[in-house]
Amino acid sequence: MIKYIIFGGGAVVKDLHLPAFKALGKDNSCLVYEPNPIDAKKIKLLFPSVNVNCDTYNSFYNSGLNFNDLKFVLIALPNTLHKEACLELLENNLSVLCEKPLGLSSDDCNLIKKVAKKQSRVCAVAMVRRFLPAVNILKEMLNAGQLGDIRKVSVSHGCNVKDWSWNSETVLRDDQGGVLVNFGVHYIDLILWLFGDIVPYDYFDDYNGGIETNCKLKGKIGVDIEFLLNLSWTHRLDNKIIVEGSKGRLHLDLDRVDSCIWFPSENNNSSFEIKPTLFFKSGNWKPTFESCFVEQIWNFETALSNQITKDLVSADEAIRTQKVIDWAYSIRKKTRYLGKSIRPDFPSSNVVVTGGTGFVGSHLIKRLSEIGMLNIVVPVRNFGSGSAIAKYPVKMIKTDLLNLESCRLAVKGSRFIFHLAYDSSGKSSENVTILGTRNILKAALLENVESVVVFSTATVWTAFKTPNINENTPLAPSLGKYGWDKAFMQKECLDFAKKNSTLKVSVIAPGSVYGPGSYLFCELPYQLAKKGLFSWYENGNGIVNYIYVDNLVDMALLSALSISASGNTFIGVDGETDWKSFLLPLIRKFENKISNITRADLVYLKKYGVTKTTFFDVFKTLVLSKDVVEKVNNNFLLSLIGKKIKKLLFKNNDVDKASEFILLDPPRKLQTPIWIFDIYNDSQYRFNNLKTRSQLGWIPIVSLSEGIKKSVDWLDSKDY
Repeated sequence: MIKYIIFGGGAVVKDLHLPAFKALGKDNSCLVYEPNPIDAKKIKLLFPSVNVNCDTYNSFYNSGLNFNDLKFVLIALPNTLHKEACLELLENNLSVLCEKPLGLSSDDCNLIKKVAKKQSRVCAVAMVRRFLPAVNILKEMLNAGQLGDIRKVSVSHGCNVKDWSWNSETVLRDDQGGVLVNFGVHYIDLILWLFGDIVPYDYFDDYNGGIETNCKLKGKIGVDIEFLLNLSWTHRLDNKIIVEGSKGRLHLDLDRVDSCIWFPSENNNSSFEIKPTLFFKSGNWKPTFESCFVEQIWNFETALSNQITKDLVSADEAIRTQKVIDWAYSIRKKTRYLGKSIRPDFPSSNVVVTGGTGFVGSHLIKRLSEIGMLNIVVPVRNFGSGSAIAKYPVKMIKTDLLNLESCRLAVKGSRFIFHLAYDSSGKSSENVTILGTRNILKAALLENVESVVVFSTATVWTAFKTPNINENTPLAPSLGKYGWDKAFMQKECLDFAKKNSTLKVSVIAPGSVYGPGSYLFCELPYQLAKKGLFSWYENGNGIVNYIYVDNLVDMALLSALSISASGNTFIGVDGETDWKSFLLPLIRKFENKISNITRADLVYLKKYGVTKTTFFDVFKTLVLSKDVVEKVNNNFLLSLIGKKIKKLLFKNNDVDKASEFILLDPPRKLQTPIWIFDIYNDSQYRFNNLKTRSQLGWIPIVSLSEGIKKSVDWLDSKDY
């Protein structure tokens, strides 16, 4: 018999709710309404005993089911449908457990509350963090007064949504609400539940016409308690709830739900792990996040019997939470381009950006948004990759670049296309880089697009042994198959432009693109240097032909508008310098950890997999041997000689460090990844940008010093 109805069969149902129903032995009483045939099929495959209806939730009302047999309906639909679904179910005298948020405004929540009260039905919000064992430790300690007078509560939770197990276009859609309404709702509810009303006084987010993906909210709880909420959908944060009281601090690690760490104020050097004696009331489940969903269902069914929702999130509590969110959204400001700029302007029109979720693509979309573009289409393979651009007014469309009809649907109605997508897998020549570009050009021609700008790479020339490279240099790609695919694609684009004069097709080939968000030329060297894994190659004297990302975006806009650009390739470089001058400002704080690899070292490293050992290395290891030190120290004359040797090996403060280190076996040194020397190499070629400057009228507006400063500031803000 069907007792439980579930509206929606996305990731939260498949990964969390249905396993909970199964753990309670109720899976064969569930009926899921999921119109997406792929998701419906997955559910049936994973949960054979669950009933699945591959139809919209509205068909439920004409299903012929006896509503008196049903216990409750779980709503796991897109946020915009929560209000409508709740009201319809309550009007039909059905109790509702609704995934957060209950509504997208406090007015919506209040309306749902009134209908639930009128119909005498239970309506609760599915927010399982109240059932985390660690949260219940906090609750018990607060009730017992063990933390003393509370002074500050801070919550920090960040991740990249691309790591989630979902691929739905609704999560990052601009009408669904962003990280505050989807993540923040949990923590605002917890704080209200545990501490009392929040009076917010400051809020900031990165909303720019889409949804917010990063935000910070500050407020007061009561008179004296400071509250800070820091959330991200683009990168990891500390992921902790920290409660500071007069008697100590309690840390809740959001990645570990089964315990808390207590730091008593009377002993600053001590900390204690605290675990509850009973994790859950509903059964002997593992202390995991997934088990909290079992506890939630059990609590909801208990509430149906006694109409008491003490441990659940009621509609009243949802209203209080949503009022805080309403306030935050009401004061935020959208960043927009105002006034004139020395950067190139661009006409308001429909634009498509393939590869728009990447580093360069996201900066291009930022620029288009700043100058007022409201119709930016971004074809994607996976919606989860869009967290970097969801804050802008973009429409992400799931697109198969290997399918011409799919490409036509994506570019239909557009005036300009910026094609940045490529395949980095290297498995087949018939990949996104070649076939995908071919389909985009064909689709653009068929859909009467005005201009397509294709992004290539300057590495299509770097195997050519010449110190000076321009657009007429014969193609000779480096970097293996990636380079050859780009070279083949570039040639096809120019041939296509010659044969199809009604479509403007231009190619830009940038050098080393750097700036905030760059992995290869910003984040990677920083992370390696921080771990002591970065090395200069030949003292960093190789030449880097660099271009700041915003300067590259300017070049793309000029190329799209230029009539004479069609059928041409344009090299994109601001200038040139050596690798040490370029990278050292980014990694200066780790300068003492950076070694140097010579050409001879690299040959040895590639052959044997380790750095060549010198006589000094052997001697130093021998001196540091624990057995040798013990023998030396037992002889007066040898111990005096040993001290002299130690002073030679370790100067100044290192002597004290060596004294401690000498008692241990020398640790194995981690190896610098060999492949980075293919990137930060010792090549001496230089790119000529005269054609780009003269034909497009382009100049690099952001200088190297300014671009490096922006990159350093970005690294500092991310705390990599």
